[in-house]
Amino acid sequence: ENGSAIDFQEVDAASRRGVEETKELLDSVPYLPTSSPFKIYLLDEIHMLSKESFNSLLKTLEEPPEHVVFLFATTEIDKVPPTVLSRCVQFNLSAMKVDNIKNQLQLIFDEEKIKYDENSLKLIAEAAQGSIRDALSISEKLISFCNRNLKEKEVRDVLGIPEPEIISNLLKSILDEDATEVLSILENYGEYEDHEFLLKSLMDLIQDIAISQFDKKGAKNNINDFLNTDPAKLQFLYQIGLSNLKHF
Repeated sequence: ENGSAIDFQEVDAASRRGVEETKELLDSVPYLPTSSPFKIYLLDEIHMLSKESFNSLLKTLEEPPEHVVFLFATTEIDKVPPTVLSRCVQFNLSAMKVDNIKNQLQLIFDEEKIKYDENSLKLIAEAAQGSIRDALSISEKLISFCNRNLKEKEVRDVLGIPEPEIISNLLKSILDEDATEVLSILENYGEYEDHEFLLKSLMDLIQDIAISQFDKKGAKNNINDFLNTDPAKLQFLYQIGLSNLKHF
């Protein structure tokens, strides 16, 4: 916790990706731990290593010393060579839930004496998309911009998050096949530059409607008007949204 464990070594593979740096790291592997049961090497963003660095790792990974544990962390598992993956036990970490991020932010904000309203925390948690690190980065910007007093409207403006009514009206116009109204909504709210977020918000609403059609008791207020929508049509729109997300 305080960074004093000499048998634990963390390496940023993004900045130390060369083969010489990897060999330098491996030169310390044969030595026994000083005070811990194991020597632990944590390589963050392992996918950033060069091809030569991965090759130099292979021999050690095939027959690692009993006193050594390697931990590889990555956000892009598909860029790690299969030869390396085959020698590892893989754990896929789930994205954090919105409520968990929101609760953690609340603890931090209270400790730091930062003022906020509940909707502000929820917006930050949703914008973080499952990452507490991203939530903290977003929070730092908002705290500075809002002078340590976060309010929903300012948070929406800074993050480019449209009001729920905008998304509802947009979906209604699409379902009504009213192209003129769809274009009008997009033109009037063209200030929101994050079109990817706009599309994801629309898809989230469609998903909430589809779920609520099975459990109408838990439906939110902005969903009630859509509960009688043809499920097949909702599914069709959602599929279109998925295919368009690839273009961002």
